[in-house]
Amino acid sequence: MQGRPFRVTATESLAQLEKSLEKARTVSQQERFQMLVWLKQGVVNSRSELAARCNRNPSTLKRWLVRYQQGGLSALLATALLVIA
Repeated sequence: MQGRPFRVTATESLAQLEKSLEKARTVSQQERFQMLVWLKQGVVNSRSELAARCNRNPSTLKRWLVRYQQGGLSALLATALLVIA
């Protein structure tokens, strides 16, 4: 599967990411750490390939990658709260 090449690289070390993946408390955190591990390992070459591995829509992965680029891990792991009035 071909797609656009990545312009995002994980700034954390592979060891840091793997340790964080093991300690992740939610599935959502696990998914995001796994994405960064795969990026760091170089096992995926495009967003569409990563989306297939994560079983997510490519637009979701784009949103995650933009968050990570703009604010690092804290932004990537932040969850939006939905307030119902």
